[in-house]
Amino acid sequence: MSASFRLETALTLALIVTIGALVQTCIFGPTCVLKVDPKKMRVLKAAMAVETYVIDTGQLPRQLSDLLTAQAPHWDGPYLRPEELLDPWKRPLIYRVYPEQGMRFSIATLGADGESNGPHAKDDYWIERSITLTRSFGGSPPRRTRVAAGGTR
Repeated sequence: MSASFRLETALTLALIVTIGALVQTCIFGPTCVLKVDPKKMRVLKAAMAVETYVIDTGQLPRQLSDLLTAQAPHWDGPYLRPEELLDPWKRPLIYRVYPEQGMRFSIATLGADGESNGPHAKDDYWIERSITLTRSFGGSPPRRTRVAAGGTR
């Protein structure tokens, strides 16, 4: 077998594989579809914004709208855009602070129906976090450690 014949065979095989992949995608659709749950992404993004607010200011925001405008010393926001304070159904995210338990908070969405349907509702989503500042606040920002997380309710 000559080198040119092997090269021609390899190129032909590569062309057949490429055409086959294109035909497969056209007929069956993409093989890898990324499924992102918008309600989970919205709640997680809001939780990360709250954590960043705490790193900058040393305290939890009183309400999620505090992430949009300066309310505390060392504020370095905005941490979210106004539309990111709403769930995918354009209802406000639910934010709760538990001051008796340190820097603990939760953020939730009640899903498409807008109602809390008990602990096993598939369209509700919540996340609960507790932040521990490991350095005293002032001058340089504190570090955070994630203590608790939530899930589907």
